[in-house]
Amino acid sequence: MLPDNVLTWIKTPYDFPQNNLTIEEIDKKIDSIILSQRNKPVEEIQTPINLKKLKYYTYYDFKQFGIIGDNSHFTDKDSAYYIDAGGQRQIFQYDNVFILSTFHAFEDELNVYATIRAFLILKNKYPFIYENLIQKTEKSPLQNSSLKKDIPNFGFLNINRYYVISIHENESKKSNATTTCYNLGYKQPLNNYWTCENNAHLIFINKNTIRNGGTYNNSNTIYNIADKKEAQIKYLFDGLIQTIVHERIHNYIANNMSLNSYLNYIRNDNSLIIGNNGDASTYTFIEEPIVTNTVNKLFQKYGGLSQEIMSYYTDLFNNTQLPNCRSYTKYDALKQKLKQLSEKVSENDERTIMTIDF
Repeated sequence: MLPDNVLTWIKTPYDFPQNNLTIEEIDKKIDSIILSQRNKPVEEIQTPINLKKLKYYTYYDFKQFGIIGDNSHFTDKDSAYYIDAGGQRQIFQYDNVFILSTFHAFEDELNVYATIRAFLILKNKYPFIYENLIQKTEKSPLQNSSLKKDIPNFGFLNINRYYVISIHENESKKSNATTTCYNLGYKQPLNNYWTCENNAHLIFINKNTIRNGGTYNNSNTIYNIADKKEAQIKYLFDGLIQTIVHERIHNYIANNMSLNSYLNYIRNDNSLIIGNNGDASTYTFIEEPIVTNTVNKLFQKYGGLSQEIMSYYTDLFNNTQLPNCRSYTKYDALKQKLKQLSEKVSENDERTIMTIDF
């Protein structure tokens, strides 16, 4: 049950009485509120959340949280490490989104509200993104029961049951955000070729990333704001959506790599260990710049993010990630392979080839 004081201090001009409305009626009202603001920049959109839908579980060990499963099914050791960091967590649930917070202070509640707001805005302002990165990933991509297993070594499909946003303070993990899949431990046979794997998508966001306006170490990197509270607010109401979409695309690759040769190649092919002089210790996966570029193209097309966010990630791809790729000793062969698999045979521009099509 949601305590009376949780998140109720967050006010918007669009607040309305919810007590006498059903959950479905409240949802429709909130959808209409966001739709009425869909032409505004993301950071200017204001919306209440459905307080009847919000659930609060105080201080649980998430590994033992029954609705998800037990720790033995983690597919990435770092997943367990992140959940262990901080011990028991406060858990908020909104639909099939779980938000984990270390403490219960205004800062933590603001992080929870902003995360829920981000998903609501994706649903209503960005229906194409929401459909492809949320709705379709919750259903089996196998609509045709006669589909054959064309990609070697894969006989499974992934679907998402839950999304878990863990906002942590693990100082030994200094990345802005990371992602992994959590296997729920049960499989659904589909036909002679395919088994459906049920998963939760875990996104880990370092609290210092939020406090610093979207980067772990320096608040001035994106927004050029010295005041940390102001930088925090700016990121939560603008850049957080970019972070979630970026991490969702990584998960989209995991969900679809058994059906899509392009995605299978960038996630699994051994030729990606292509450091200078063939030194495996210097390799960089091509997946990260492809994801960055794909997110950039989506928000260039649909708009809404601040110039600061767009400039930062465009510059990151053009002036850091792409030059790094070009320094690979096998880059020309890699680029040709990406061109072939993306079926963009007439395209030579890396910014086109290095894009995921939904």
